[in-house]
Amino acid sequence: MPERKYVQYWPILVYGMMLPLNTDAIITIGAIFFRIPKEVMWPVVPPLATAELCYSFWFWGWWVLPQVGQLEKIREARKQLKKRGLLDRWVLDGLLSVYYDVVSPENGTRRRIKRWGSVAIWLAGLNPFPWLPTRGACGIVLGALRLKSGFWHLLAANLIHVIGMIYVWDWLLGR
Repeated sequence: MPERKYVQYWPILVYGMMLPLNTDAIITIGAIFFRIPKEVMWPVVPPLATAELCYSFWFWGWWVLPQVGQLEKIREARKQLKKRGLLDRWVLDGLLSVYYDVVSPENGTRRRIKRWGSVAIWLAGLNPFPWLPTRGACGIVLGALRLKSGFWHLLAANLIHVIGMIYVWDWLLGR
């Protein structure tokens, strides 16, 4: 029998579980609401932030990229069956929409990385504003384009950002 090609959905499930674990939110909520001291956050949050970016980089570059064609076929087959549920709207449409936005030459993050190179990546990684999600977007672009050298810069900048934010919140709260 010929080998069946199918899509494994566990990477999507793991990615969906990692999205709410935004380290900026963890630092802010942990520092303000739960009064977690920096001595507790220091050994936990930086590795978590690094794992989050590494998984995102792998997911977009080594899981989504090779499976775009297969995901398109699945989406078209489900459209013809007129069965459009949660899987279609959130997962298939969402993944493919983000992927096509990322690889589009008009994508702002992609253009900045192409124009400014490592400087743009460092600025995205060091961004101190948690409501501006630059690290995640940069990680998606770097993963989808498989730019490993740029990703090392993002990891270093993110590590500095996370450690800095832990100490800044600790200082702002007067501990």
